[in-house]
Amino acid sequence: LPPLLPSPPPSVPLPRRLILSPPDLLSFQKSNAYKSLLSYVASITSALSSSTAAQAAMRGTVKGSSPGVTERLVEVMEMLHDWARAVPASSKRARFGDPQFRVFSSYVSSHGPSLLSYVQTSLPSLPSSPISPPSPPSTSVHNLLPHLASCFGHPTRLDYGTGHELSYLILLFSLRLPPLDVPEAFEAYLGVTRCLQEKFYLEPAGSHGVWGLDDYHLLPFLFGSSSLSSPASGSAPKDALDPSWSPLPTNLYSTSLRHTLALKSSAPFHVVSPTLHSLTSIPTWSKVAAGLMRMWKAEVLDKFVVVQHVVFAADE
Repeated sequence: LPPLLPSPPPSVPLPRRLILSPPDLLSFQKSNAYKSLLSYVASITSALSSSTAAQAAMRGTVKGSSPGVTERLVEVMEMLHDWARAVPASSKRARFGDPQFRVFSSYVSSHGPSLLSYVQTSLPSLPSSPISPPSPPSTSVHNLLPHLASCFGHPTRLDYGTGHELSYLILLFSLRLPPLDVPEAFEAYLGVTRCLQEKFYLEPAGSHGVWGLDDYHLLPFLFGSSSLSSPASGSAPKDALDPSWSPLPTNLYSTSLRHTLALKSSAPFHVVSPTLHSLTSIPTWSKVAAGLMRMWKAEVLDKFVVVQHVVFAADE
């Protein structure tokens, strides 16, 4: 693990919470930020449900995105996965919440400016062990840092839920990640979050995962089902009942489902994941995706208890 670094003094106002009451939520729902984020998710699901040929043509074609930003973000996630594995768990196991997760969280906050500068291509190489404190981050990095720092779980409550997943989505949106690059970026991110959830026993946020299909996540199932809606998939939701089901290429829905069932192997599918099991009775993947989109909007983006933790830059 690299050394922890002191935080440079902020050169611009810190991003801050603005959704502090239910009336603030109503204002948020009328804002450009809300509409843009909803539109971004819709563009992802639409792109993923297109044909394979169209996907290849659309890949990497978002105005304002930097060349190689997806590859660099994946590289950063792989490094953070290594850091997660390197932080030792406590010798005394708790049912939920190993305080050692705070060690990982402090590394992300400490090295976040350098990692984000690398993602945005302003640094020539990924800093693994900086020898001096970082210079004050740029305004862009300064505004992105809270989303990176909060997307892996809460260091005080030692929990993880769809609000933290939302932070990662906001990071991708802020980086203008092309819609067809989102599954790759999410797969790398899930590698980190699953490691942290299993190693440090992070508690499902909310009422024990009420807003996550697998106790923690929702978006991988939305994006995965959207991809399976493509005419090229040749799959139906009922196929998920087959333990050997593995659509090619590797799909976020199938990998997330297999991960969930592997963790809950002590009981049948319909018992451990009733919501996911109920989706197998829906006739088409497009209907599954449409339902999950409505669920995400209602249970995440429109939920005060979730979005109250979102921070906004001074210019947003």
